[in-house]
Amino acid sequence: MFHRPKFRHLVRLLTLIVFTLVLASVTPLTSVDAHLPGAVTAPSRSGLPNAGEAQFTTPLEPPNTTELVDAVEAAVTRFLGQPPTAAVMMEDIVSDAGWAAGSVLITASATRPGPTAWVFLARQQATGWSVALEPEPQFQTWLAEVPASVMSEDLQALFRIAPSLAGNGAAQLSLPWATGESWYFTGGPHVGGFVNPQLWNAIDFSAGTGSGNIHAAREGVAYTYTTCPNFIRVVHSDGWRTTYYHVAQSSISIRNGQTIQRGTYLGKTSAEFGCGGGADGPHVHFSLEFNGQSVAFDGVDVGGWTVANGGAAYQGTMTRIQDGSVRSASIYLTAGNHIYNDGTIGSGTTPPPPPPPTYSGEFVSQAFQPQMVAGSTQQVQVQVRNTGTGAWDANTKIYALPLDQNHPFYDPSWLGPYRIASPGVVQPGAIGVFQFTLRAPATPGSYRIEFGFVQEGSAWFSAPANGAVFFPITVTAASATLQNNSFEDPAGPAPWQWHGSCNMTTYESGTYGVTAFHGTRFLATNRGEQPECTSFYQDIPYAPTPGATYTFALMIHAPPGITRTGTLALWAMGGEQPNASRTFTVSQQGWMCHEVSLPIQQSGHTGLRAEVYFPNEAIGVDTLFDYALVQEGIASLCPAVGSGSSRPGVFAAAYERNRASATLGSPMTGAFWGGEANPVVMQWLTGAGDSRHAMIFHDEVRDQPAGSVPAYVLHGPLFTEYWRRGHVDAWLGAPTSDVFTNAQGQFQANFTHGYLVLEPQLDQPAQAYAWPTPATEHWYVRYFNGMNRQAGPTWVEHVSDTWVAHNWEFEAPGNGQVGVWDDGFSSEWTRTVTLVGGEYEFFAYGDDRVQVFLNDEPLMSAAYLEARRLRRTLPTGVYTFRLEHEEDEGGAQLQFAWMRLTTSRVYLPVVRR
Repeated sequence: MFHRPKFRHLVRLLTLIVFTLVLASVTPLTSVDAHLPGAVTAPSRSGLPNAGEAQFTTPLEPPNTTELVDAVEAAVTRFLGQPPTAAVMMEDIVSDAGWAAGSVLITASATRPGPTAWVFLARQQATGWSVALEPEPQFQTWLAEVPASVMSEDLQALFRIAPSLAGNGAAQLSLPWATGESWYFTGGPHVGGFVNPQLWNAIDFSAGTGSGNIHAAREGVAYTYTTCPNFIRVVHSDGWRTTYYHVAQSSISIRNGQTIQRGTYLGKTSAEFGCGGGADGPHVHFSLEFNGQSVAFDGVDVGGWTVANGGAAYQGTMTRIQDGSVRSASIYLTAGNHIYNDGTIGSGTTPPPPPPPTYSGEFVSQAFQPQMVAGSTQQVQVQVRNTGTGAWDANTKIYALPLDQNHPFYDPSWLGPYRIASPGVVQPGAIGVFQFTLRAPATPGSYRIEFGFVQEGSAWFSAPANGAVFFPITVTAASATLQNNSFEDPAGPAPWQWHGSCNMTTYESGTYGVTAFHGTRFLATNRGEQPECTSFYQDIPYAPTPGATYTFALMIHAPPGITRTGTLALWAMGGEQPNASRTFTVSQQGWMCHEVSLPIQQSGHTGLRAEVYFPNEAIGVDTLFDYALVQEGIASLCPAVGSGSSRPGVFAAAYERNRASATLGSPMTGAFWGGEANPVVMQWLTGAGDSRHAMIFHDEVRDQPAGSVPAYVLHGPLFTEYWRRGHVDAWLGAPTSDVFTNAQGQFQANFTHGYLVLEPQLDQPAQAYAWPTPATEHWYVRYFNGMNRQAGPTWVEHVSDTWVAHNWEFEAPGNGQVGVWDDGFSSEWTRTVTLVGGEYEFFAYGDDRVQVFLNDEPLMSAAYLEARRLRRTLPTGVYTFRLEHEEDEGGAQLQFAWMRLTTSRVYLPVVRR
């Protein structure tokens, strides 16, 4: 899922679920140690390679987690002067070198209509954790001492105390909706949070029948909260903070820690109150703070209007500074509480021009052919000038619209189903060249291919707008085959002839131990003592069409141990007789395909001649030929990847994923079924260098629905070892990953029941290991490439954390060192626990999707960055949780926890990669 970019947090290196839990409410079953083969370096605590966790600060581990929670709760009570009357929750915990930082929230309640949030700093002393909240003086002192690994220098500067309040307009606030729109003042100053019940620091606005789009009142760093939905807090650079509550969760467009500008769209108004309190209708609860302390709205200027208290909470007025017009707060939407946003800032400042965009481009040129034949390909180009302030890199991509679906012109060379290509590094002012391949769909018709641009993980481009760059292309039906002459019948209507004294004989499949490529007979040229046999050809009585292109393809099987160089040629007979030729080398035993294409420029040709010749030597003893084909069109006639399989796209994806042209050569055969106990579909590749022995494997038996199980490529020494062990019929089973380098620098490939590991020096035998089996007291986790969890797993591990809290961000599980992809993967998490009877609340959060099962019965689901809660009463007993998680594209997260509602202890599960 990637409907919009998923932004990285400046502070959130570890995203935490915050939940009120009692440890005693979860009684684990008898412990069973997880089994991992002794020959492999022990994994990190998450079961993933250590190199991945090195990118993060040290997560908080028990007992420090419990002690820190207690200390933060005590700090909140100390600051308020009494224990809070609503739930206290914590997020974004980062710890390093005896320091910690994070966010603490108090949810809204019946008497406190808005949540309260602060950032805190904590320092580990000899007596335990000492905590300072954002409004406290100690917080300012520690800002000068906290390491940047816990709070970045930019954030330290953001939270330093600014000069004192300069006047009623000092906050420099805009109205929290778009310029040119009118909203309604539905709630005068009232209590905004938990700091001071006598201080009215919040006002309410409703869009009525308008857009409902909430915009930031000024620039700053935005905070969103997993455990406090519908709530956004923006920290501004001079000590001011604004908060926005009742923002529709599904509409929130910014991410935690994102730097935003004045007027940035935040989300839509709603009556949702996922962080406590309530709402009678869609509106935004807009509140004001200064250096972490609530500030009364009475007398504050917002967007050219001065706010004044009324005789009671929710009453009050707003007076326009320009002309003295007065609007009174009311739940009714009338002219009397109608507020127009003319773009004024604070007491009357004109809005500054918006800053130049970081990622933006200007269309320069494009090159493409407006007509294509179904199934054909063409190279196209789009040139765009970098008009933003940021350099482009490998994460800068052109994509095809619409998003989130396979594009009809998709080619396997694309970066994804609709992510196409990157221009590389392009500095501001320079021109980026997006060059890529389009593959015409099978259905003829007129198409408009629209494009957009994105900086992956950061932002959509502000320009060119989606669809501003487009290709109009007409696709016509492919021409019928001109002629297909297999060597099954060399004496057919257009017989094969030769130059010199050749003995051309047809053989049945199996002669010389060679299987005919298409299952037909094949022809051998037996030179014997006649070295003058140098070529053979076929004249085809077919008048080629001017403007058309014709292709000739041939399969050749070389004699063992012989290397020969030849030429493949296609001639247009009659007239000027243009020709096209291609030199090839036959250097190993095995079928190899070669082809050449000839465009016809003029009329008057009477036929075509297809010829193979060896200009410097005779064809040779027992050179074998099979499958000659001449047809109109430029589409490849050689054995395609996946040829002979009902899933050619799956084979093509595996071939391209392994940079096929550089390492794997060409297909040697069509796809065929192999294996007896565990039949799979295979295809031999010619290979090159260390990849000489190469094959694509696809577990088609379990590929339901079609295309849900990927194919994989094995090559080199690991392939040889797998084949020696009995390949698919051995205990390892079918491949579930390509060959990759693991965290220990070893070559590895994964299979249905285990994995093979080989040292790069190749001076030690390969080792095979079985996947670990389920163990109580741990989550048993199986990762899959693709969404079909009925196929074999790509990686298996134990995770000992009580609750699931994994944030892979934009990386693959294990950072690509366990064979799992960064996009298009799924996982299954199972764990058995004993729960004490009582009412429980369950929490789930999935990006892109998670479905939770309790004792194999559906419990709840969450999707697309939505947090879900569910309450259920359970008797004391043994329960098995199963989580089914799916990740399409972009950032990936999975969180799941539970609490027994009769308890109040807060625990923080540790987020894993």
